[in-house]
Amino acid sequence: MRNKLPKQWVILRIDQEKLESFSKELGISSILASILLNRGLNTLEAAGDFLEPSLTNLHNPFLMKDMDKAVTCLQRALQDKSLIMIHGDYDVDGITGTALLVRVFRELYANYSYYIPQRLKEGYGLSCETIKKAKQQGVKVIITVDCGISACKEVELANELGIQVLITDHHQAPSVLPKATAILNPRQKECLYPFKSLAGVGIAYKLSVALMSSLGIPPSEEIPPYNCLDLVALGTIADVAPLLGENRILVKYGLKQISQSKKPGVIELKRVAGLEEEEIQSRHIGYSLAPRINAIGRLGNASEAVELLTTDNYRLAFEIAGHLDRANRERQAVEQNVLDEALARIEAEHHLEQGNILVLSSPNWHPGVIGIAASKIVEVYYRPTVLIAEFNGEGKGSARSIPSFSIFEAIRECACLLKNFGGHTTAAGLTIETSAISSFRDQINRIGAGKLSREDLIPQLKIDAEVDLDCITPRLIKELEKCAPFGLGNPEPVFVTRGLQIMRFPQIVGENHLKMKVRQSINQTPTEAIGFGMKSLLEKVFPSLPRIDVVFSPQINNRNGKPRIQLRLKDIKF
Repeated sequence: MRNKLPKQWVILRIDQEKLESFSKELGISSILASILLNRGLNTLEAAGDFLEPSLTNLHNPFLMKDMDKAVTCLQRALQDKSLIMIHGDYDVDGITGTALLVRVFRELYANYSYYIPQRLKEGYGLSCETIKKAKQQGVKVIITVDCGISACKEVELANELGIQVLITDHHQAPSVLPKATAILNPRQKECLYPFKSLAGVGIAYKLSVALMSSLGIPPSEEIPPYNCLDLVALGTIADVAPLLGENRILVKYGLKQISQSKKPGVIELKRVAGLEEEEIQSRHIGYSLAPRINAIGRLGNASEAVELLTTDNYRLAFEIAGHLDRANRERQAVEQNVLDEALARIEAEHHLEQGNILVLSSPNWHPGVIGIAASKIVEVYYRPTVLIAEFNGEGKGSARSIPSFSIFEAIRECACLLKNFGGHTTAAGLTIETSAISSFRDQINRIGAGKLSREDLIPQLKIDAEVDLDCITPRLIKELEKCAPFGLGNPEPVFVTRGLQIMRFPQIVGENHLKMKVRQSINQTPTEAIGFGMKSLLEKVFPSLPRIDVVFSPQINNRNGKPRIQLRLKDIKF
């Protein structure tokens, strides 16, 4: 695999006067103050709310457009014992949102069912076939979770069949919306809800809170949805929603619930991931828990994951968690095959010379894993990437992008060539006739040529501050933990330190991780540093033992029961 492109280091600049004011007024270090300002927290009130997030700061769900209509519909359905179908998406966001609503309706003794379409057989979103089956089953209300915002034809059929549809979705809203009973999506026009970036599970949570409030049921940590913030955290982090505003509050409290969870499914999921004794952080969800939930939706039936997150039976949770773990290992192998083939073709077929956007297709690829493979290609080449799995004359595509380019808008400009599409700024999906793939490649690259500059295609590593190694103390690291949870929009604090000397012989740990000890001055105690995936740099850092500049995030490593400072390396310059 080609090495990742060299990064441009960008040290964020801050108004020094404001920095000193923040540090003094909030009683925090200048380093923490600089991080708050770098995150766009420009007022003392905003900074204070960020440092002390509280569930009391969540917005009233009835500020969301159509929330009153949705709640009225559900109240009537509950009163009449009408059958309610929860229709979720097959990714972690849709699965956790579905599980949350299942737990809420179970608490309310509602007449309900849930349905998750199979990715390979049925594809994404609400379908006419599902609506017809729902009619046969006696369904009176369908609630979509993480889908439905573009389902005009399907909602029209539901209306004709006497089924009310409540859409909860967070994807970009099209110009023409379905004629549903209610649409809950903060991104739609005329929605005055203050926070626009809730994940699908976050909107399901808001609906649940509004419903419980309307029924006069006070909030309690013992009942859904308030004891389901663990599910909200899982879905929000997995969907890479920005961890700012309400998302950060929900995730912060949700991570605590995951660490202390009494749900058999969450306990068993942590067990198979080897996290039983860990205090769960965002990275544990992104790298360990979410992939196992996602895997079953990519390769099998995502309803199993809903069952895992809703069961109170430990034996059943044990069995399903084991199945998800095996599915994840299978997914990793299938994904690696797709990635290897795609990378080889990019080089052999000179795709980098043909345009700024990489578009590849193959009948050999599994449509359930191409999104993950596309993300890894973006990491290597730092170019928007679309991978398309072909089958029987049709292609299912997944797109991933870089921050400076909206892949969703680019795909929308190619709508005339597509059967269907949807998504976000940095991630999207599409369906296309295989005969149109070449034209799509040409057209989206014409769009990319007009909107992407050479500078846009150079990855940037944003740095919060330049510091001396002496500044990195256990006290500072503990203070920086106030900024957690970390994720999109609120990355881990990143620093640069220059002129470090490498001590002794660097080691390779695991398969390809570089581990060494460094110091900045002769009298300084060496500090441990680890660079994940940086094995290839060993020949550069040894035997000459040069002075190096490093970009890193500091952490406390408690391995072997001995807490010590460790620098988690982001980049090295010689």
